[in-house]
Amino acid sequence: MENVDVAEYNKALRENPEICRPFVSEIGDMRSGEELLSDCNRDCLFNECFESWTKSEEVASACPLR
Repeated sequence: MENVDVAEYNKALRENPEICRPFVSEIGDMRSGEELLSDCNRDCLFNECFESWTKSEEVASACPLR
């Protein structure tokens, strides 16, 4: 993984989409570099909420994988 600017990311997304966030692109997230920067605060909030949700005792005890 490496940091790239928006133009470089967009070029890679056009030419080699499989190297740009491969997991989320498989589920349909093909946002441009501009969109990712614009949405980064919202994405971080979602990740924090999801992380705390999965760590709750209620959820953990209901999870069959534990």
